[in-house]
Amino acid sequence: MKRKMVLLGMAFLLGFWFQADSVPLASAATNTIEKIGDSYVYEFRSSEENAGNLIAFQSPTAQNAYISKSYSYGYQIRNNPVAWAVYNALQNNIEKLKTGKDSIRFSFVLGSFHIDSDEFGQSLQAGMDAFDRDYSEVFWIEATKMVFQYTTLGRTIRGEIALAPDYSNYFTDDYQTPAEVETDIRFMDEAIASLTADLPKTDYERVKFFHDYLIDKNEYNRYEFSKMSPKAWKITSGLHYGSTDAGNMNNPVCEGYARSLKVLCDAVQIPNMIVSGDGDGEPHMWNYVMLEGKWYAVDVTWDDPIYLRVPSETLRIQDKYAFFLKGLENFPGHVNDGSIVTGGYVFSYPTLSLTDYVFDPNQAETSEKVIDLSEPADETQVTDSLLVKEVKTPTISTAYSVYRGKTKVLKIYGLTSDAKVVYTSGNKNIVYVYQNGKIKGMNKGTTKITATVTQGGKTFKISTKVTCRA
Repeated sequence: MKRKMVLLGMAFLLGFWFQADSVPLASAATNTIEKIGDSYVYEFRSSEENAGNLIAFQSPTAQNAYISKSYSYGYQIRNNPVAWAVYNALQNNIEKLKTGKDSIRFSFVLGSFHIDSDEFGQSLQAGMDAFDRDYSEVFWIEATKMVFQYTTLGRTIRGEIALAPDYSNYFTDDYQTPAEVETDIRFMDEAIASLTADLPKTDYERVKFFHDYLIDKNEYNRYEFSKMSPKAWKITSGLHYGSTDAGNMNNPVCEGYARSLKVLCDAVQIPNMIVSGDGDGEPHMWNYVMLEGKWYAVDVTWDDPIYLRVPSETLRIQDKYAFFLKGLENFPGHVNDGSIVTGGYVFSYPTLSLTDYVFDPNQAETSEKVIDLSEPADETQVTDSLLVKEVKTPTISTAYSVYRGKTKVLKIYGLTSDAKVVYTSGNKNIVYVYQNGKIKGMNKGTTKITATVTQGGKTFKISTKVTCRA
């Protein structure tokens, strides 16, 4: 069986850097708005329509993601008030999405769109599609079970994303209750925290570690699509349920690999994007990763060493880095298309480096002076006051509190554009910390969260006390 997932009938234009203002809305007669009484209804569509209805669409919003505006899908729709409103409404209502039933109410000014036009429906869909590509940690939502129903007041739209008729919840088919969702959220939180707790220093080594972990842990899912578990297309396959047992229906397909690599890179703030398109003539998914200001391609699925078929020929791959951090000149068989659903908004991608990434081992061996700012500095900590003045000093509030089961983001002040931050918790059973600075209350108590900040060639350690309240 070919080791590529049937996902999206797309063909991407490699090397086209996106500009949100210049990406047109395509013609889309399928984005139908239906009027019911005084209200209008739009039924969200799924990328599964391009795969013969074989997969479950995910419309994720994340707890752990690190998303940079300059290269996200959401950034491309920021000037479209309709799409942007949907995007932000989902982002701001993660807890409601966990119920599988709660509606998300919001309003926005319509602008020049017509409320019953294909363009308006396409813009609604674009907001959902952008979430599908930007965020992968919320893996339990199926967009085809959701609708946007709304009324108008002048140019203001008042509406809600709600459960579609004839469904008991808007979970994907492998979940029936919020408790089941919460269980897998916990599994994903634990996996991400474990894999990002003690990493190599450089971004290259971190991406390589994540890449190798996903390959070594998992076997590609060879079942017929109708027999696969819905988890095969989610991070739950790559990070928890997948295994090297070929008989495991939860093993990942290419989307499971690609989304798993994304959330791991997100967790340690390495710029990256999920890429959909054709792989050797079949629908496929892989990743773009930015290192040292340039973009490189990674295809974890095709780097699986037991995969026997690569573009246009068959052979046994002995090198599991055949498609790891490749430039445009050395990444055959991959073609991009920015249309996630047929006739939908056309997204675009950053330009790949022409050449492959070359790692300089000396980069990992560079020593740095560590200045611990957890307590007031004294003469033994800072011996060169002139040197310290040249480096911006980060600070953090001395104390935070968070309720059990809830989350909050730590704020570090004084970070420069080149800053790298690594977080550690003194007791993960009390307060969990993700590598984007978000904390989650686990059990009642108090512990210390330490942030190691590297900027301007110096490394600082700062800390705060966090209390988890029941």
